[in-house]
Amino acid sequence: MAKDQLAMKKQVLQPHQIWHVARKYIGIGPLSKMFGVSSRTIYDYAADPAFVTEKGCRDPLERMHDLLRMLDDNGFGQYAKAALEYLETAVFGGSCRDRVQEPRESLTEEQLLDYGSVAEMHRAIESGRSLEEVKKLKRAAIEEIERTYLRYSKDQEQL
Repeated sequence: MAKDQLAMKKQVLQPHQIWHVARKYIGIGPLSKMFGVSSRTIYDYAADPAFVTEKGCRDPLERMHDLLRMLDDNGFGQYAKAALEYLETAVFGGSCRDRVQEPRESLTEEQLLDYGSVAEMHRAIESGRSLEEVKKLKRAAIEEIERTYLRYSKDQEQL
């Protein structure tokens, strides 16, 4: 495993670091064209904020981060997660799946389904099923819980 890959596993890269790598390996021209900005703006995106006295406009990664956080803060985390899953397909391949589902009619129905999903994951663990199978069941249980939260937040908005 390359040093860069080891370093990435240990820390979350900051937006300027991602832009720096993109600028270095993809090039200013293609990035400028892709994002419809000047080459100077790409350099600004890649500048380390510790050494910049005046920060220009916020880069698209920072804006996307804020958008996903706002969705989650407002009870729509499942949409933020679906967006991340979509972005993940750029690296890991596969097709985009429609993972965001509307909540069911009643909160009670949602809560009962939460228990079933978690119990199914527990049974898989107890029976020694593969880590990959348990991981899929974990995701399904989390999605059920997210839908329960969405149903609850929608109900609260209507009060």
